[in-house]
Amino acid sequence: MNGSGSPVSLYLPGLGGAIPHLRPLAGGVAGTRVFCELSGLDAPDDYAGLAAAFDRAAAACGADRVLGVSLGAGALLRLLAQSPERFARAVIYQPSAFDVAPPERLADLQVYHRLGEAGDVDELAGLLNDELPADVRDAPQSRAASHTRAARLARPEGLRLLKNLAAGEPPLADPSQLQAVTSKVLVVAARDDHVHPIDVAERIAAAFPYGELHVFEHPAPLWHARKELRALLSGFLAG
Repeated sequence: MNGSGSPVSLYLPGLGGAIPHLRPLAGGVAGTRVFCELSGLDAPDDYAGLAAAFDRAAAACGADRVLGVSLGAGALLRLLAQSPERFARAVIYQPSAFDVAPPERLADLQVYHRLGEAGDVDELAGLLNDELPADVRDAPQSRAASHTRAARLARPEGLRLLKNLAAGEPPLADPSQLQAVTSKVLVVAARDDHVHPIDVAERIAAAFPYGELHVFEHPAPLWHARKELRALLSGFLAG
């Protein structure tokens, strides 16, 4: 937890994500920032479990703002559909799936599960790092973050999550459920990011009554447009 006072913003991690991976998205955001990190044998291992865990976390800290990254964005979609008046503002950051799980992504997850089950953390880290834009893959921070994610996914709870995600259940089966959401929603995407396609972000933004879309021109906005990204997120979450 960082900061103090209102508003209270909750941050939800991506696949294998840890708190240090979320902190850069909170720079300049007013109020209290609360970061989720899911680990341990009882950690949730599917979208329903993730949504329930994030709902409990939001209730515990009194969050009225929320930001979900990739997998966390998918769980947030499920949570918003179930509790359409839960948050005043929500950020769907670089979503990877909506009402359909892309077959090519399911194939990747199956490979990740196989490598994690075999304990090949280094090879898994290499594949996770290859998901990043070519011009940031060799940065020490990128390689370290990818190795952290791989080590987390190779744990029993990470393997269960990978197995369940690879089975193909999408974040939300019926997009029309989002029509009841009263939150103002910002969907953030980036061009040339094959893991988080723009067309998925476009469809998600259009599904909300108060949804808007922002597309960055480079697939790594945290690296190449950090100032603009932080201004966008802090301004939106401040309301």
